[in-house]
This record gives sequence, structure tokens and C-alpha cells, in this order.
Amino acid sequence: MESFDVIIPAGGSSTRMGGDRSKLLLPLVGETTVLEKTLSTFLEFHDLSSVVIPVPKSQHDSFAAVLDRMPEGSRNVHLISGGSTRQQSVWNALQYIGKELKVKSDQKILVHDAARCFVSHDLIQRVLDALADCAAVSPGIRCTNSIKEVDESETVCRSLDRSRLRQVQTPQGFRFSHLFKAHEAALQSGGAEATDDASLVEQNERVRMIEGEEMNIKITTPFDYKLATYLLTSFR
Repeated sequence: MESFDVIIPAGGSSTRMGGDRSKLLLPLVGETTVLEKTLSTFLEFHDLSSVVIPVPKSQHDSFAAVLDRMPEGSRNVHLISGGSTRQQSVWNALQYIGKELKVKSDQKILVHDAARCFVSHDLIQRVLDALADCAAVSPGIRCTNSIKEVDESETVCRSLDRSRLRQVQTPQGFRFSHLFKAHEAALQSGGAEATDDASLVEQNERVRMIEGEEMNIKITTPFDYKLATYLLTSFR
């Protein structure tokens, strides 16, 4: 089977969560942290080559301690220094993968939000399968609410056709060379920071959208964290 590598950017400041430590180090059930829950699903794959996790320099030891207590935590998991933004963290990881791990240009690379701890084995596999015949893949779910665009004064400009809109999720999948070149071009152009990697790649490559999962929520706020703990205890 074709191997793949995973980038899990974890360098965010978690400002919307409050507190003085990364939300990824918060426990969900017992002592199992958000990061452990996220990472464990990827580590189920036998064709996984490596996982690269960019983390804040100031919390490197805390993240390392979490990995040390995971039974499979040392299996090709690399902690590196993250950047000041998500985009910079992914760029750091791509450079590490290219220089230190020396992957091939057509290697499959998944980028996953560390705070999406409910990612399923099935969704990861569907992203990998879709990469067999396209340059980039992103899961997304259909919008169920009406969506309106507003201006600076919060006045509605227009109503958008929600049938053509998707709420983007991760993991997003790419070939290494496509993702590397897209990040390199973004860095050189000095444009606005991208909130997801597909938005960089789509400048030059087609990105295929596949069906995401309602359970694949992202923990961003205290409410999200409470919801995640509830879901874990309810579906055990």
C-alpha cells in the first residue's frame, strides 16, 4: 500500500479557549487529552509513514510528555517548532518533511486540525483513496443554515446559494510537491494568511470536495470543549 505522512499543526495560542495552556493538552475523558484522541486515529494506519506536529516552543516539553505516555506515541511522531500562524507552522513541517524525512515529490500528505479529535478512520481512508486520481482533496459538509454576506457595517450585501457552499473540514490531502509549491508561492507573495491549505493549492490545482462528517467538529471555544466531552461520554 502507498504510504502517507501527516501534518498536525498544534502551534496555536488557544486564545478563544482562555487559560494558560494549549487546548490540545486539556483532558477529555480521564487523562486522555485532545491531542491523544486526535493522534490515536491516525496511528491505527499501518501505511502511515510519519506524523509531524509543529508545537509552540514554550510548550514543547508538555507535548512531549503527552506523547511519552501513549503506547504508540514514539512511532514516527516528530515534534518541531511551530510558527506564529497556522500557515507558518505547516510550512515549517513541509520543510522538515522534505529535508529531514526526504519524502518523494508525489508522497501523499494529509494536513489535519489537531483540535478535530473526532476524525474517523473512514474519513481518513476516503481522503487517501480520493488522492489516487486528483491533486488535492478536502472534506466538507453541506450548509444547513442560510448564509449572508455583510459589509463593514454589518449590513447584508447578498444572500448566498447554500446548495453550492460547503463547510470545510480536515484532513485535507495533497501530493507533497503541490502543497510545498503552494506554500512557497504564498510565502513569496506575502498575501493574506490562509485558514486552510486547500485554499493555497486551489490557486493552481483542482481540489476535489468529498463528503465530511457531522461528528468531525473542531474544538475552538469552551462550548466546543463541553460538547466534545459530552459526545465522548454519550457514545462510549
